[in-house]
Amino acid sequence: MARRKEIDAVVVYKLDRIFRSTIDALETTKGFDKWGVSFHSIQETLDTRSAMGRFLFTLTAALAEMERRLIGERTKAALSQKRSRNEKIGGDIPFGFDLAGRES
Repeated sequence: MARRKEIDAVVVYKLDRIFRSTIDALETTKGFDKWGVSFHSIQETLDTRSAMGRFLFTLTAALAEMERRLIGERTKAALSQKRSRNEKIGGDIPFGFDLAGRES
């Protein structure tokens, strides 16, 4: 829609809700600039038209990427710990079975 100039702006609640990486954020917003589409984040009030605003946008995007990666690392470590203890890690155990998969 942005490429076809069907919209004037993209509004998101928070940067990490739309971008998964800093590079993606920078490339996407560069395209928005080229197509004349403004980009707004409700949580982070940034003006990407100025040099300082663009810098802060880049920094915020990098922090969002780091936060997502940290969440992934913590989740992986927690699931690994639960597996090592033979604990339930998701989903419902079918009726008539216990955690080890044997019929009760």
